Amino acid sequence: MGIKSIFIIDDEVALCRSICETLKSKGYQCEYSTDPKAGVERAATGFDLVLLDIRMPGLNGIEALRLIRKKNATVNVVILTGHPSSESIDEAMVYGACDYLVKPFGVDQIIKMIAKFNLRGAA
Repeated sequence: MGIKSIFIIDDEVALCRSICETLKSKGYQCEYSTDPKAGVERAATGFDLVLLDIRMPGLNGIEALRLIRKKNATVNVVILTGHPSSESIDEAMVYGACDYLVKPFGVDQIIKMIAKFNLRGAA
């Protein structure tokens, strides 16, 4: 079936808008939330892929990932980080992240990642 719908949780509005506009132009359904608590609730409602920032005010990405996993154990979650450290990435993988992208990244990297998931038979 593949990745068709993407939800982004990131406190950077411009980044979310840019990614969503580009993904929509490529035929994907895309929504976002800049509020991590509200985003967790929405992310668990049937999206194929969640792009999740690791550093956000109010709720960090690891905690958000754990909450998303409690609500939807099968959704693909990719961590977005501008401050990569092996500890935070390892911790995200332990809690069920599928992959990560280091900011700044181009939307073409997201498209390639989606293609990789689709080749693996992601739900």
